[in-house]
This record gives sequence, structure tokens and C-alpha cells, in this order.
Amino acid sequence: MLWQSLDTFLTRLRRHREPVSLLLDALVVALAWQATYLFRLGFERWVSARPLYDGWVLLGLVILYLLVLWGLKVPKGMWRFSGFGEAKRLALACLIAGTLGATLVLMAELRQVPRACLPCIRSSA
Repeated sequence: MLWQSLDTFLTRLRRHREPVSLLLDALVVALAWQATYLFRLGFERWVSARPLYDGWVLLGLVILYLLVLWGLKVPKGMWRFSGFGEAKRLALACLIAGTLGATLVLMAELRQVPRACLPCIRSSA
């Protein structure tokens, strides 16, 4: 009964595979941002040491990642039949979005965002 209900649900979702994939990607990016703050600041300062504009930075990074992923057609790939080409496209999308996001945060001089939380950029500042 449970498996049949799950199969029916997944069959209905199949038509919306790309938007669901992008939604899951957005969730992963947001969780990764939270995890980097947690590892950088620890549990004691995880929430209290964040700048007031952190939510906007996170929203901008999520949108940037989604645009790059969509632009490189990463959600169109069928993971069941994927190969090294799909993995390369995903890695390229993450590299581009991470580098652009880190560059934009640094250029905007958002100094309260810990540099260790920025993807692709590590500095001693």
C-alpha cells in the first residue's frame, strides 16, 4: 500500500522533474550556507554573529546558483542515464556560481560575511 502510494506520487512528479530538481538544488545551497556558518562560527555564535544582511546574501546566492544551473541545463539531465558529462556540467555550474557569488560579496565589501563561508575564495582576512 505504501509503496504503491509512493509510486503514484513519483509518477505525478515526473512531469515536474525540472522545477522539483531546481527546488532541491536551492535547498541544498541554503543548507550548505548554513553548514559553513555552523562550522566557521560554532553553535554558540551560529545565529548571533551573523550580519543583518545575511538573509539577502543567502537569497542572492541561491538565485545565482539556480540561474547558472538552469543556464547550463543541469536539471534536464537524467541521473539514471548520466555519465561523466553530467558530473562535469554540475561541477562547472557550481564553480561558476561559487566564483561569481564570492566575487560579488567581496566587491560589495560585505565584510561581516566570513570569508571561510564563501565558496571558492579563501583569504586570511
